Amino acid sequence: MGIASIKIGITVAIVGVLAAIAVLPVAAQEELPPVPPDAVGSETTAAESSSRGDGAPDREARLEAIKEKRKAQLTEFQARRITNRCKAAQNKLAALLNGDQAKVDAYVAAYTRIGAQLSNLVIRLQSAGATTTTLEQVVIDYQNDANALEVEMNDYLTTLKDLSEFDCEADPEAFQAALVEIRENRARIKRQLQELRSFLQTEVKAALVEARQQLGGVNSDETETNDDETDANATDTNVNSPTEQ
Repeated sequence: MGIASIKIGITVAIVGVLAAIAVLPVAAQEELPPVPPDAVGSETTAAESSSRGDGAPDREARLEAIKEKRKAQLTEFQARRITNRCKAAQNKLAALLNGDQAKVDAYVAAYTRIGAQLSNLVIRLQSAGATTTTLEQVVIDYQNDANALEVEMNDYLTTLKDLSEFDCEADPEAFQAALVEIRENRARIKRQLQELRSFLQTEVKAALVEARQQLGGVNSDETETNDDETDANATDTNVNSPTEQ
């Protein structure tokens, strides 16, 4: 295979990654059941959330840990109100879980696919003799951010599943604390999605344009025009996620 064919193949691969970035799913708001007034505990940090996973204790222990962390305390009226309503809320949460599992799977698949494309592109550019220092660092940063997003999403799904399945009438404080927890999970997911999408559309895109220009015969204005056209063609792509953007 001649050098011209190699460059053409790499250019096509770059265009493919740019197209994948342009058609990333757009999130939409989905409301959770309201949190009882005056019953909100302390803020949750991303580091605390990411400590839970497949190796975490069983459901009751996870919920107890959330309750303890938030120092959850309810008045008698609040506890009775949650006890009377939580079973109906759990039906809604179970339905939300079913939908959000599919949405999370779609996001993870999309970002994993882009990560694989970027890693493969670095190898191909290096084989063609291109300088990939900038792109390599961008890919590392992207993978770290994408992995953090996946952890947050999985933590959200774990807590949502726990919340929809446990005996809420026996422990209304745990129910309320976990409900606040998943609302904050969703807020963090929304922020991380926005930041990762912005990183792709700025840092990653700039590194790809730079790599493409190294191959020769590429005009940056033309690249921007083509990318804008791709964005316009992707306007109708709308895959809901657990968050709002």
